[in-house]
Amino acid sequence: MILQKSRFPFIAKQEYIKPGTIRVQEHETGNLFPYFSKLKLKNITRKMYQDALNELKYQDYSNSTREGINITGRMIFRNALKLELKKGS
Repeated sequence: MILQKSRFPFIAKQEYIKPGTIRVQEHETGNLFPYFSKLKLKNITRKMYQDALNELKYQDYSNSTREGINITGRMIFRNALKLELKKGS
């Protein structure tokens, strides 16, 4: 699975998600998109992910924005592990 700007397959499988939550998650995923758009999810390492978050800090994103991006990113990786799209570590 290549990281895409559109919704991830596991988001649609949840029972109910408020439209505002989906909008925010898509926006926050869009902030990670430039860093990982050409990579398969299984090839993204912890270091690459941390470097992307650090780069967002240098681009003067607020703490709350970076925190939201990180929460969404963790959700993506956690669900990828559940669906076995990415192996642990």
